[in-house]
Amino acid sequence: PATSEPEVRGLRYNVANTNVLFHGGRLLALEEFNPPFELDAATLASRGPCDFDGRLRGPMTAHPKVDALTGALHAFGYCVDGWGSTRMAYHHI
Repeated sequence: PATSEPEVRGLRYNVANTNVLFHGGRLLALEEFNPPFELDAATLASRGPCDFDGRLRGPMTAHPKVDALTGALHAFGYCVDGWGSTRMAYHHI
């Protein structure tokens, strides 16, 4: 219901309620269709959407994988052109 309120109309909606990951010194709450949402690791205070310093463009899956040898994060994002689009992106962070 909050998305119908005039003061939030048009803002990107991100529930970040599917997975939590600590990577690269960042605590990230994840869900499909949006970028990760960063939290302060000590207080859990919201920091906001995380685009990895401008390197992530578009959504990222809630189920990325960390390479045990390199520490790199591997993920994909789908619907990169908006809801229902068929384009996907591969992310290596």
